Amino acid sequence: MQAKAHELYTDNQELKKLAAELKNQIGDLDLSQGILYTTHEMGDLIKNLYKDAEEYIYMSYPWYKENVISKDLESLETSIRNGVKIYVCYGIMPRKGSNRRFYQSDIDSTINTYTCIQHWKYSFNKIDKTAVKFKPVHSHCKIILCEKYAFLGSQNIMSYRPSKGDSDMRDEITMKYTNPRIIERLRNFILNQKECPDIDRIGKGELR
Repeated sequence: MQAKAHELYTDNQELKKLAAELKNQIGDLDLSQGILYTTHEMGDLIKNLYKDAEEYIYMSYPWYKENVISKDLESLETSIRNGVKIYVCYGIMPRKGSNRRFYQSDIDSTINTYTCIQHWKYSFNKIDKTAVKFKPVHSHCKIILCEKYAFLGSQNIMSYRPSKGDSDMRDEITMKYTNPRIIERLRNFILNQKECPDIDRIGKGELR
């Protein structure tokens, strides 16, 4: 029981820290005028974002899963061929238990994420090695944007994107913002996230 309580406390403190960091970056911008979407709506909306982007796509998600991101590969390859620049942040450090060791489930998620990123790198580099930049980070933020609008919310769209009626549906929300100041502030937040090389070390099996 004590170990579980410690785990929950540690997770809560980490989320508070990340939330405060995001709030500090966004500053005094009014986020009340966004459009709200629920879990099953995001699949089509993400596809639309890839099509709508003409200049850039920025994203930051802690986890990526192959069965989800494989749906995006063709659309992102098309974006790259159309001259769109892409910036991908990925990863969040695994939690540690009372024994100060990483939870195996979190290690597995990090390895899966690293594998997905390597798949994207291989595919995108065949088109244009300069078009896409990747950065490992320690971040719980879930943001994707293009120059026209941004999505920000609780749903980790790169690892969980169910269709309407799926049995594993859970409640998540995502807000869409078209305010240029919000888009630019979120873009800068993604850019300014600190690089975390340990994400890749865990992904490669070098750190446990």
